[in-house]
Amino acid sequence: MSLSEARWDVFVERVSDGRGRRVKALMVETARLLTMPPPQRADGTLEPWVPYATGDGYLAVRVWSRARHAEVTALAPGEHGYLLTARLYGQASRPELSARTVELSGGPVLAAVPRHDPGQAFEFPGRYGTEPDTVRLELPYELPVAFAHGAREAVWDLWLRPGLGPDRVRLGRILGDLADRKKTDVVPRTPVGDSGTAVQLYFSLNNNLVLALTPHPAPAGEAGTPPAGRAAGETARADTAGGGGQGRSSSPSASASA
Repeated sequence: MSLSEARWDVFVERVSDGRGRRVKALMVETARLLTMPPPQRADGTLEPWVPYATGDGYLAVRVWSRARHAEVTALAPGEHGYLLTARLYGQASRPELSARTVELSGGPVLAAVPRHDPGQAFEFPGRYGTEPDTVRLELPYELPVAFAHGAREAVWDLWLRPGLGPDRVRLGRILGDLADRKKTDVVPRTPVGDSGTAVQLYFSLNNNLVLALTPHPAPAGEAGTPPAGRAAGETARADTAGGGGQGRSSSPSASASA
């Protein structure tokens, strides 16, 4: 079975009359997902499924379906910027380029696309890692401030351009045992000099990597917390890959409460 990228509520259905009921769940054990290989279809599409219990006590499954993906495997604040490592999957796999071509093209590129004006994206070069299909990226803390044009708040979706050409692939963390990374994989805010702002990386409701610029010091009670309202507004077109699905897609209420 192949499902489209979404949150799916789980039902049992009676064969005789088709009447269905949602499945309740007190706890969902997902630890074994950590030792399983990345679930890829024959065409290379990455399609992980993560079951979870919704906030109102029902069973749901978070499904991603991506023909091209860059999985964030490491993320840490460095001296001058955030240090990231990502692994490429599917059609995003590292292209076979000569050393000279890599030198001329500059290798992989981190692309930050602002939500308010996608035409004002900025990029920063990275490099290929020593392991196959891996890239290493650094995001200087000063860059978001420079490209915010004086604004004290801004949000950028983060993408990777693996090689030659304009095609970008979304950076995120969709493998493993968690359906929602936003509250577990938290990176502290980093103040940027005397700009009165701070930068922060966080994972959105769809587990995609996002960069935020916020006032600093933050208002009381907000330290270390991603700007949830902006993350919730992330559009589906930035997160989904095509493909048909079967079954029932999770209701908005179930998704929001998860």
